[in-house]
Amino acid sequence: MASDGSSKIHLYEQPEHPESPYEQPKHRSLVLATLQLPWLYLKTLIMPFPKTFAREGEKATWRMVWMQLAFLMLIPAVLGLLKIFSRNPELKAMARSRAVYDIFSSFSVGTSLAVMGIQILMAPILFFVALTIQYLMAKLVRGHGSYLAQGYSMLLYHVPLALIGSITSALFVIFNVANLHILSPLVSLLLFAYSVWLNITMLTGIHSMARSKSTAIVFLYYLIWAVIGVTALLIAANLIIAWLHELNLQQP
Repeated sequence: MASDGSSKIHLYEQPEHPESPYEQPKHRSLVLATLQLPWLYLKTLIMPFPKTFAREGEKATWRMVWMQLAFLMLIPAVLGLLKIFSRNPELKAMARSRAVYDIFSSFSVGTSLAVMGIQILMAPILFFVALTIQYLMAKLVRGHGSYLAQGYSMLLYHVPLALIGSITSALFVIFNVANLHILSPLVSLLLFAYSVWLNITMLTGIHSMARSKSTAIVFLYYLIWAVIGVTALLIAANLIIAWLHELNLQQP
């Protein structure tokens, strides 16, 4: 048998980069990955464990990020159109003449389309703002996850929760359940609280950090928005008061 050293087999040689027991195929077709999204959404909502997000983060691709962002922008568009069509019979019943109905209908449709357009444009902007701020905070406390993995994993719970909230709100409007309108903000509050919990869990899994650090990041993130919101309200209130004061001075 040849004793060439180059042909020796090292039985105990370990691979340079051993595979993780949780590693999944990263290169999936766009169609297959899209078809798997409903199951991933369900798994994320009912099994919100750090390891769930860690596993899915390994399969993150920018194609799936943009695909989910398209879904996020499509949700307010579709449900906004449903609300527009559902309000027309109600406006027709309130209006006493065709002319009044046309005015109300045009105003309602125009307002709904404007709100829908703002929601569609703001969805990706707010997403990337939240993603960037939380990612930088995670890196400050030595998080190990990537920007792509965090964004992809964030959408895995953000999209289904946005869909649930939009459908619930649309159902209250379509069926005009007056006695249950108080449930709409309650459902929104519950979904927000659950999204905060999922946000903390996602950061814990993606960045392999302690839950206390993830909790601090999410708390500081919402605290920043609270400060910005209160500051904006105070500025708006001061401007309105100054405007009303000027009107009073101009009156004889």
